[in-house]
Amino acid sequence: MNITALDNELQVKLQNIKLFFENKKIVVAFSGGVDSTVVMELAHQFSLKAIAVTADSITILPGEVEKATELALERGYEHRIYQINELEDENFAKNPNNRCYYCKSGLADILKVVAVEIDADLIVEGTNITEISGHRPGLEAIKENNIKSPLLDFGLTKSEIRELATYFKLSNAQKPSLACLSSRFPTGIRITPEKLIRVGKAENYLISKYNIQILRVRDHEGLARIEISPDERHKILNEKVLDDIFEKFTEFGFNFVTIDCRGYKTGSLSEKNNTISDGSKLLSTNDIEII
Repeated sequence: MNITALDNELQVKLQNIKLFFENKKIVVAFSGGVDSTVVMELAHQFSLKAIAVTADSITILPGEVEKATELALERGYEHRIYQINELEDENFAKNPNNRCYYCKSGLADILKVVAVEIDADLIVEGTNITEISGHRPGLEAIKENNIKSPLLDFGLTKSEIRELATYFKLSNAQKPSLACLSSRFPTGIRITPEKLIRVGKAENYLISKYNIQILRVRDHEGLARIEISPDERHKILNEKVLDDIFEKFTEFGFNFVTIDCRGYKTGSLSEKNNTISDGSKLLSTNDIEII
């Protein structure tokens, strides 16, 4: 591999990961996102043996597991898919502010089963240094289960990861970051299969019909709050499109449909941000009906 096309700092980080992976059998948590794909690509190239493990769940945007499968086939990865139902864990379903802890703990159980089966030396996942600010209960579970985060440990940023993805000619190099559909609900609002299905349908509709690349459909007890990247808002801001979105979203099960004028904002449903500017809680559908 000729890495001289990369800048010196990134070359050093890549060499450190190579040394970390060499002569080891590795299990990789593989979602099909750019971060986990770069980790899997490095493990595929540098390790003795690497297995990509994907969790298939109702909390994942429909179609993503299929995309991960296609990517693994394209790259020649050994790939396994396991069904998981986070809602079976009441600690997850009631949606506390450390919900991600329980999700990652469940995933860790699957990864450890595969690791025992192949006598793996390492289990790794794709958290990077750009992502570690703020409340990260999922990372706590990862560390507790002795799962390693090489992109984080060796200091790779999101921009460097995309640079590596482009260097390796990964087809998802510019894929927008996704998050578990459970992140679409305010803390403390119970998560159910029906809610996850309507959010997944809503987001897929905006992606497929209007080619929206970066978005979230936040679910406030039946009120859909659509967040779209600021430079894509023009794609839906006309009367015909808005009427169409309202009609489809109500078919999916929403009672009200709104557009967040700010556009997409990561973490907008965190406990800190789950308020209106005057400090009151975001309105529920019952509040709106009274008004």
